[in-house]
Amino acid sequence: MPENTYTLLADKVEFSKEASFCKATGNVKITDKENSLKAQSATFNRLSGIFEALPQRPQVSGQNEDGSYALEADKIIVDTKNGTIKTIGTSQGWLTLKKDLLTEENLKKLKE
Repeated sequence: MPENTYTLLADKVEFSKEASFCKATGNVKITDKENSLKAQSATFNRLSGIFEALPQRPQVSGQNEDGSYALEADKIIVDTKNGTIKTIGTSQGWLTLKKDLLTEENLKKLKE
């Protein structure tokens, strides 16, 4: 799959005239090669690279070279340009890492 390619499944999808903004509602699932976002409603701004998923506890999960994760919150914002995920409201989930962050070297840096 080419870089920055997403698969979108939903009951209803609306695009702006320039196709720079997309709104999906009802059983939304957005996936790329390694990540998945599930929600009842989601928007995507292609210019900013930001997905926003809301109502009814959206979920995001995935993996990369550092490990894997799964998060659930009242609202989830995924910034595809910066590679960040922000959860808003009651959030829960898990994270696994392929390497230990609590190495002696990292602990020394925290003490400095």
